[in-house]
Amino acid sequence: MKTKSILTLFVALFVAVGLSSADTKRTIELFEAARLGKADEVKAAIDRGAEVNYQDENGFTPLMYAAKSGDFKTVYVLIENNADSNLKNETGTTALMLAAKYGHTQMVKYLVQKGAKASLRNDVGLMAKDYAKHYGHSLTQAYLEYASRS
Repeated sequence: MKTKSILTLFVALFVAVGLSSADTKRTIELFEAARLGKADEVKAAIDRGAEVNYQDENGFTPLMYAAKSGDFKTVYVLIENNADSNLKNETGTTALMLAAKYGHTQMVKYLVQKGAKASLRNDVGLMAKDYAKHYGHSLTQAYLEYASRS
């Protein structure tokens, strides 16, 4: 029931901003697949024309959902299909910050190697390294300390 209401909300939002119903369906499929870590479905939605950098009502992108969940394969598919790792949600949080918050060190390294900026700050001035530190991910923090100076 909750999934159905979320999908209904997505449809209403996407239609309100002018996406066609076909575009809306593909974009909803992309968001759901990214959130659930289904890389093959993410790729299929992108191949059918889903907007990889579309932001939901909270400013989250499919990449942000994948980074939060820790699904490396999904993050890889999104990045290889031109997902922008430096987009910010409504609080200024990026996919890199989410990966750091949850201690996904290999993902953090990959995102930085692919252009995510470790020096970006959210709306309250926090960087990805601050998330890693706060949540006790010392290896991630150490890497981001180095990366934010580069």
